[in-house]
Amino acid sequence: MKKSNKQRRAEIKTRRLERAAASAARLREKDVRLPQTDYAFALGCEPADRSVLERYNNTYGVLPAFYEDRPFTCRDCGAEEVWTAKQQKWWYEVVHGHIDSRAARCLECRRARRERLRNAPPGANLLREQTDRLRALGDAKPTASAVAEVEAALESKWWSLRVVAI
Repeated sequence: MKKSNKQRRAEIKTRRLERAAASAARLREKDVRLPQTDYAFALGCEPADRSVLERYNNTYGVLPAFYEDRPFTCRDCGAEEVWTAKQQKWWYEVVHGHIDSRAARCLECRRARRERLRNAPPGANLLREQTDRLRALGDAKPTASAVAEVEAALESKWWSLRVVAI
């Protein structure tokens, strides 16, 4: 009997949730026979590169030695999801997301939210409009007004806008 992609995705999601719950239960029970670093190689765990985390995260807390699968509830639809250790490693070490950030929405809700923001009326998503304008200025020949606009963006309260201006 062939399964549809929807059925396969549901099975994968169920296995991830079970694996995350089992991993969390194992980590709550400290095994005195194993040193703390051996937990990093458990199923559903990825070792963290602390040198990358130290460079891009200004935190007073302890940086993780490894990432573990984390179950979460989607903020919009309430679906049970798993933020996998590999996804966390990508988020924190490649994208340089803040170490205290957590997954909040499932993939479908993230896509729907992006589409809503993309189709919003003018002025509703000012940050996106300004970053798009700055990117367009970067492709054109510099003028006095363009330079003034870039300088104003460099003084912006929005960090991402300052990054685009740079």
